[in-house]
Amino acid sequence: MKKVYLLTSHFPYLRGEDFLEVELAYAPKGMAVRLVPVNALGGGTSSKRVPGGVEAAPLFSKGYPPLEKLRDSARALLRPAVWREVAFLVRSGRADAANLGALVVFCAAGERIFRAMRRTYGAELRAAGADACVYSFWMTKSAYAAALLKRSTGCRAVARAHGHDLYEGPHTQPYQPMRRFLLETLDLVATVSEAGRRHLVDRYGHADKVVAARLGTPDRGVRRPAGRAPFTVVTVSNLIPIKRVGRILEGLGRIRDREVRWVHFGAGKEEGRIRADADRLPANVTLEMRGHVPHDDLLRFYQETDVHLFVNASSTEGIPVSIMEALSFGVPVLATAVGGTGELVQDGANGRLLPADATAERIAAGVREFLDMGDEAYAAFRAAARESWERGFSAERNYPAFYRDVVGV
Repeated sequence: MKKVYLLTSHFPYLRGEDFLEVELAYAPKGMAVRLVPVNALGGGTSSKRVPGGVEAAPLFSKGYPPLEKLRDSARALLRPAVWREVAFLVRSGRADAANLGALVVFCAAGERIFRAMRRTYGAELRAAGADACVYSFWMTKSAYAAALLKRSTGCRAVARAHGHDLYEGPHTQPYQPMRRFLLETLDLVATVSEAGRRHLVDRYGHADKVVAARLGTPDRGVRRPAGRAPFTVVTVSNLIPIKRVGRILEGLGRIRDREVRWVHFGAGKEEGRIRADADRLPANVTLEMRGHVPHDDLLRFYQETDVHLFVNASSTEGIPVSIMEALSFGVPVLATAVGGTGELVQDGANGRLLPADATAERIAAGVREFLDMGDEAYAAFRAAARESWERGFSAERNYPAFYRDVVGV
């Protein structure tokens, strides 16, 4: 039996990483899975459903004391790979205090995970060898630990790469440490989009080590709305600056002659400002803020509600699961062309793509296009939305292929 050690951030103990519930539901039955959240502390109870036979236990029972951080930093600085990364930063003119500090923090945290995994599961990993796989759900410090475990125990080691753990830039991370080491050492890195795969290969090479393995969503059926009044717009995201929900609000506020119902799912530090700004929306536009809800509740909303358009105005994305879910219900999408979003939204077929820096005026114009569209044209967009999901983003198709081709079950 293949044993998989799945390194998560908090799953299944805190909210977030919700799509892992779906992924694990489609994992092969003959595979033993142990969930190892590296940021959750022991003593809590799981808040997420996991299939029978899947075990879960936090790796740490306490925080990260300063003295331990210092020791792990020293351990990292003994590794030649870390000094090769320093040399790369020097050659590329990026060896400033911020990047060097980020490198040390990243590697120290990875060393801590590596030591705890080796202490707790090292004997199992050495005994199983390549029949055990350490799978990091993020290309972060846990991926660094997985690479060290591969060298130490002979296990298989793979990682996913999404968006904030993949791209460098003002909207994500200014510097992503140890990419070269990870690609040299891990068996495979699976990006959630083809755009992400090209990004890694173009920057770091190792085309044989990087594959695109898309996420997927379950089939909960298709709803056919009776009409388009009120015109219902849905957004799903954290309320943080990169999601630009305030810009969506400004755009919808420019529509003053049609009844629009806007429903937002998600919470975050901008919630107070969004609620305050919503008071200035015209009377024909209503905003319902549902906050963070269980995933099943969101899917039930789509099943029971006539939703006419999904909108995403993010400045950066990996490949949004929220868009996949909307498409699966036959809902057209209006979204910015960032990250892998263009692999989900085919402009003029199942939705419309906006420029990455779309203004409120452009968002308003995009929404109005679907408001004013004839019934036959709108029905074609809905049919294309569902068809594109069936073709590329079905959980039933994508996840078994991922475990077979990447994890190696």
